[in-house]
Amino acid sequence: MITRFGDYRTTLGNPDLRASIAEQAGVDATWLGARLDVSLAEARFALQFVAPLLTDAGRVLEVGAGLGLLSSFLSTTGVDITTIEPGGEGFDGYRDTGRAIRAALGVDHPTHDVAVEDVDRELLGGTFDVIFSNNVLEHVHDVGAALTCLDALLAPGATMVHNCPNYAVPYEPHFGVPLLPLRPGATARILPRRVTDTGLWRSLNFVTVSDIRSIATNCDAHVTFERGLLADAFDRLREPEFAARHTALARLAPILRPLTRVLRTLPASMTTPMIFRWTRPTS
Repeated sequence: MITRFGDYRTTLGNPDLRASIAEQAGVDATWLGARLDVSLAEARFALQFVAPLLTDAGRVLEVGAGLGLLSSFLSTTGVDITTIEPGGEGFDGYRDTGRAIRAALGVDHPTHDVAVEDVDRELLGGTFDVIFSNNVLEHVHDVGAALTCLDALLAPGATMVHNCPNYAVPYEPHFGVPLLPLRPGATARILPRRVTDTGLWRSLNFVTVSDIRSIATNCDAHVTFERGLLADAFDRLREPEFAARHTALARLAPILRPLTRVLRTLPASMTTPMIFRWTRPTS
């Protein structure tokens, strides 16, 4: 599947196709090119942790699909996928651009413009065998309500997997800035307005591993966290798009990369990002 994604990525790299999408969506071509490059890199990363769950999967739901690049790719492989994309402050233009991308690729799958906290089985036509998101949960208004709603959409024994920052580690990856330990939101007082006066900053909820564990307990769900993700992040600095967005990590890489083996042994609560699997009981 990763090999097929490479072909898909090449297709979306075509300048004429990009120009056509930008025109249809009514967005700046330069903006679109930059968003596509970043989103394709993130889609490939998400595919790596989602693909193992897709074998014999029935219905699949992507939460916060953004431009819809991964869901569109999965649709071309025969996956029965539905997406929700609430948009919101800091993500202007994503829904319209996503529609233009799907039209250009000839992809048609159910897509809903709805907040995660508002989804239910009636709206989405039943339950799902796999639910996933990539860099989404840190932007929802109420993480507890969102995960509770998603839990109710899982079929018995089904799984959802999510990747997002763990703000117990005082680092904000979207802006590449350090945060005040234990009080990340208060960092706004000392950051420049070019950061805090943005929809992206205002969308952050500073979710932590501890928050996820507590919510899972309240839902009687089983949750596990992957280890070694901070070490993996240093490995990803070899990707130009990722390195360009994480200059602070890039500066630390020469110091911390020799400690990769140690970083892989740290508990999930002490590293960022976090990837967690949430499983609904069979009964």
